[in-house]
Amino acid sequence: MVSQARPQSVALRTASRREDSPPPRPAFFALWRSPMPPGRLACAARAARAALAAAAGATTSGATSCVLEYEAHFEAFRWASGHATRSDDWEALGRLEEQQRRCRSLQGRLWELHLEEVQLQLPSGLPLRLRPLGVCAPERCGAQDVAAETTPRLLAHRMQVNQSELRFLSEFVTVKELGSWEDIRFDFAIIGIDRCGTTSLHFNLDQHPEIRFVQHEGIYSFLQQSPTLLPWQEHVLAVQRFAEEQGKGFILGYRHSVLYAYSHLLHGLSRMPSLRSILIVCESESGASERWRSLTEAVEETKTVALAEHQLLGAKFRFGPQLLLAQRLLKDRLLLFHQHSLRSQPVATYERLRLFLGARKPFPAETRFARRNVMSGHRTELCRNASLEERLGQLLAPEFQAIEEALLGAQEPLPEELLRRWTRCHRLREEDAKDIAGDPRPKRRFTK
Repeated sequence: MVSQARPQSVALRTASRREDSPPPRPAFFALWRSPMPPGRLACAARAARAALAAAAGATTSGATSCVLEYEAHFEAFRWASGHATRSDDWEALGRLEEQQRRCRSLQGRLWELHLEEVQLQLPSGLPLRLRPLGVCAPERCGAQDVAAETTPRLLAHRMQVNQSELRFLSEFVTVKELGSWEDIRFDFAIIGIDRCGTTSLHFNLDQHPEIRFVQHEGIYSFLQQSPTLLPWQEHVLAVQRFAEEQGKGFILGYRHSVLYAYSHLLHGLSRMPSLRSILIVCESESGASERWRSLTEAVEETKTVALAEHQLLGAKFRFGPQLLLAQRLLKDRLLLFHQHSLRSQPVATYERLRLFLGARKPFPAETRFARRNVMSGHRTELCRNASLEERLGQLLAPEFQAIEEALLGAQEPLPEELLRRWTRCHRLREEDAKDIAGDPRPKRRFTK
């Protein structure tokens, strides 16, 4: 439950401690614990299972049962809690997965505790901020139990304050159960690159009688909605229900055109043993974001701003390193190819995709591989400004090189347009020249 009003600070006025307890933790105290020794973990797991069996016939309410079980095995659940649930460090995913395994061995469920826009104050007056973290609670506990009962108990122990002083937290925290990547049930994913033809891939593959895409409202963009290292359990269950509704015999796909850009998502996909991924690359013309009025302004800013920090062309916003990461993590379960294949040999390319995905039947004879979400003509001022085009080509030289390396690593042919460092502007000028010469063929529309 999240309160409508979020105070900027909440003072713990009567944070009394036992006389023999250690002093309060520093204000920057982080909820981090070393792994529980294997022997103690095994003992705790056996004790928790025995307690659950003994309590099978209990008639107490769900909330009371949750609290009693949590208190009875507090040390075990405490040791299975505390790791960060959101991080740019991919190694944090492994630590969180290990915490989830410990929690499940106790017949518990792992929840994310997220406290937003609330700053706590210790009696000393120093602020204490709570980062999103995993909280292990008994299986019978619901979200409200975790927010109102188990979380205050855990934090009170760590912070050495009275539990009653933390009851207010239930009004300000968001609690969501975490699932696991291995439980997500789709068979393949189109993971990028946006503006290179992912929409066309989606619609054309969807024409195959054995292929279905996750399109149910609320789960279509579930990976984009979940910022955590592990997926939210509600999304995992939604995908499972959708797969069951489709019945057996279908290959279930998912499209997320910028998934390749998120390292933690790539690491998550690598945990799905049967998943196959499709990645299409191209020399896409980048448009200016809302930060700039034009692409010219964005490029000009590179003369005054450190290129590494540029919010359109900076190193951290380039896709080159992500291509190599995707190849390293997904290995032979990744099909990476150049957009040129779709333009020059669409039938052969989609037949190759069909075989890669494991579809038994060929595409129906009447299938037409149309190009979707395309724009003809000039999108920006780039192709009409020779100096701008040249400058942008220099800035994006590492991206061209990264595409080459990725294609070579996938043993894919290098198209002439890539070797010559051609962009959409070159193709557009060729089409304009044909129009001037009176070429009777219809004008080509380029993939967005």
